[in-house]
Formats: sequence, structure tokens, C-alpha cells
Amino acid sequence: MAGGGVPFAAGADQYSIQQTSSLIKTFTERVDDETMLERMRQEINGAECLIYLGFSFGQMNMDLLRIQHGNGPEKEIFGTAYNMSDWNALESRSRIFRSLTVDGKTLTNDVTLKNLTANQLLLDLWYKLSG
Repeated sequence: MAGGGVPFAAGADQYSIQQTSSLIKTFTERVDDETMLERMRQEINGAECLIYLGFSFGQMNMDLLRIQHGNGPEKEIFGTAYNMSDWNALESRSRIFRSLTVDGKTLTNDVTLKNLTANQLLLDLWYKLSG
């Protein structure tokens, strides 16, 4: 897998967890790394499914995730909006749509945000994502 990650639903062991966790960067660690940002945007562009977990959808975050090329597949989008007001959840959906739009082409038709914890969302989507 590109970047040293593990495939979804792959068995986890101590080595794979340590290996993968070393790839996690904080917001300030990656904001200036243009190579990493471009690679991240390419992965987002090429993905068929995106899941936002515990994500604030702040404009600065969404700008960092904005794809540069709209040539990827249409995406299924899921995310948590735990304890978010209806208005903020609606704006978060709009920000996701904008981050996946290039030259008038949007790479998704729908964004599903649920008032759930990350764990509960993944449990609720387990059959869909593993199947």
C-alpha cells in the first residue's frame, strides 16, 4: 500500500500498528510539507470512499484537503458531526463539496454526516465498508 499504510479491515498486529501510527502527523507538522500535501490530495482524488472522523471541518483544514485535479472516481462520503448544530453540519457538508470540486466538476453526489462518535460510525458502516 502506498505510504506504508495497511488496507482497510486488514488484521492488525503490534508491528503494523506501530508502523502505521508513525505516519500520523499533526496539523502543524504537515502544513508546510508541499510534497506530502500533494500526495495527500492525490490519495483523496483517487479514493472511492472518504470518511471524516472527529474532524472539525474548519476552513483552514478544508483548504489543505482541497483536491487540485478532478479526474478521480466519484466518492462516497461519510463523517461524524458529533454534537454539531444542524447549521454547522450543513456548512460542513458544503465545505466537503467545495473541497472536492475542480473546474465545476464535483467528485461526489452526497455527503452523509451523522451525529455519532467515530467508533459508532465505523460500527454502523462495518458491513458496507468491509464488504
